[in-house]
Amino acid sequence: MIIVGPCSIESQSQLFGIINQLKLYDIEYIRGGIWKYRSTSNSFQGTNEAMDWIRQTKEEWDFKFVCEILTTHGIEDFIENYIDVIQIGSRNMYNTDLLKQVSEKFRHKPVIFKRHFSSSLQDFVNHSTYLKNENVSLVLRGIQTLHSHEQRFFPDFTDIPRLRELTSHPIIYDVSHSACHSKYVPSILEAANIFKPDGYMIEVHPDPSNALSDADQQLDYAEFNSIFENLERMKIWINK
Repeated sequence: MIIVGPCSIESQSQLFGIINQLKLYDIEYIRGGIWKYRSTSNSFQGTNEAMDWIRQTKEEWDFKFVCEILTTHGIEDFIENYIDVIQIGSRNMYNTDLLKQVSEKFRHKPVIFKRHFSSSLQDFVNHSTYLKNENVSLVLRGIQTLHSHEQRFFPDFTDIPRLRELTSHPIIYDVSHSACHSKYVPSILEAANIFKPDGYMIEVHPDPSNALSDADQQLDYAEFNSIFENLERMKIWINK
């Protein structure tokens, strides 16, 4: 499984343009953040308008929408009808109330569950047991460093075989968050592939320098094209 798309859905034109571009590569799983956890209150938090934009894109293109949710309250119909794969973000790994809500209300939907950036592998697996969904994938996304002013996260792809010893769930590697900068994404992808995860998450934006969130780590279209060639060379099946 390859999951590709922007950190945040910022506008209708941005979303339509990205989906139109990614469908050229036959990408089936397209991600995009509607609601965003941010460290400062004046940062872009996402917009509810994006729900309407997703409804419109679903009428025009055939793709599976992957979206992080912060709650299920008040958006149950949207989750049911328009989110094909529910993402539980790293900051919500410990939110057992949300995990129970997803398990109880949307057990039939696939879930990708992200490791908190300071969590042990065992704690990560323990919390995944709250999810009783039929299809759960675990996502490694880099861990917290001691020198966050130099590098936000440290790549944790060497934890892939260790995590396999603790769980039977598929393992997805989030290349973009663990790389912290787009220029490192190709080498992190190559290195992570040695450990054979079951899928990858990669962030793509039409104009990363002006992205409203995670500007440094998102690839532009030309950079993604190069990454896509690497994926094909490494025989990673796009829609496995």
